[in-house]
Amino acid sequence: MRHLFPAAFVFIASLCLATTFLLTPAFVHAERTLRVGIYDFKPLVYQDEQGKARGIYVDLLNAISRNTDWTPAYVRCNWPQCLEWLQQGRIDLLTGILRSPERAEKFAFSQVSVLSTWGQLYAAPGEDIQTFRDLEGKSIAVVEKGYFYPKLRQYLEEFNVNARFVRVESYKKIFRLTARGEVDACSAERVTGLQAEKRLDLRKTPLIYNHKNFLFAAPRGREGILREIDTELRRLKEGEGSLYDQVLQKHLFARQEGKSLPGWVPWVLVVGGILLVATFALNLSIRRLLRNRTAQLRQREQDLQLTLHSIGDAVLATDAWGFVLRMNPVAETLTGWPLAEAKGRPLREVFRITDAATGSICDDPVQRVLQ
Repeated sequence: MRHLFPAAFVFIASLCLATTFLLTPAFVHAERTLRVGIYDFKPLVYQDEQGKARGIYVDLLNAISRNTDWTPAYVRCNWPQCLEWLQQGRIDLLTGILRSPERAEKFAFSQVSVLSTWGQLYAAPGEDIQTFRDLEGKSIAVVEKGYFYPKLRQYLEEFNVNARFVRVESYKKIFRLTARGEVDACSAERVTGLQAEKRLDLRKTPLIYNHKNFLFAAPRGREGILREIDTELRRLKEGEGSLYDQVLQKHLFARQEGKSLPGWVPWVLVVGGILLVATFALNLSIRRLLRNRTAQLRQREQDLQLTLHSIGDAVLATDAWGFVLRMNPVAETLTGWPLAEAKGRPLREVFRITDAATGSICDDPVQRVLQ
């Protein structure tokens, strides 16, 4: 029994040690899960209909995480909520954020740009806005706690322009309000504006302001995560056709997934194609008919000429007004007029009839017939 106790002790100790090694990676992995704040900011970052995180930031961050010891876990929030949660430490990283002096006092920021942008003003249908002064008395939709709203307000104050700001929580809402004409204009970020103007009735104005770069942000004290992201993002941008370029191409320039033609468009194309084919066939039929009729008329003309030339008497033909149309060779000899000269002249000029007894010119027989 004394020999069995050490052996049992060694077995139990080994089992505990093995269990510790097996469970350690799971605990480490759980500790390195990164809570990433996302909001409705398509195509930079958004949640699809199935609730899955999508966008430029998501694709880049997923690629970056493959070379790190942390895994992103995406947490959805609206923009004001995202800023609040980041400050409270409820999320470890925030996407789609621009650096400002006020934000730099609260958060740490990455250094490598994800995407450059600027403020872009859009007008509602029917609104003609060319300068900041045209915004006098206008209503402008802005994103609450959005980056470009304070800068636009500053410009308007410098120009002494009085405008009414309508604050909402997302860019989707400002675009919808503007397209419906519920506000006169909206202050947007240029990338989301490019996407919105493809599907909504918005008027891009010449007014742009405040060029900036999209970055990542983390609570102060978490700068190490941001340095990792900067290092990996620089690597993803290297070389022509880099992964970074592919991500931008996918979200900014490729045809949007799920978009299809309206149901009536194929029917219009089918009907239009049928009409086009029918018109082409009708055109061919008419041309064939014209060729046949032309050939028939030419044949009749030839037959008539042969008939006229075969008659031994003089034959002259006129139109309804008495102008010469045809003459046979006998008529040419009798009148002294060749057909080429007589054609189109009045019959009384070509064929004068005189009274044998008095020598006076007789009335034109054609005119008597026509009368």
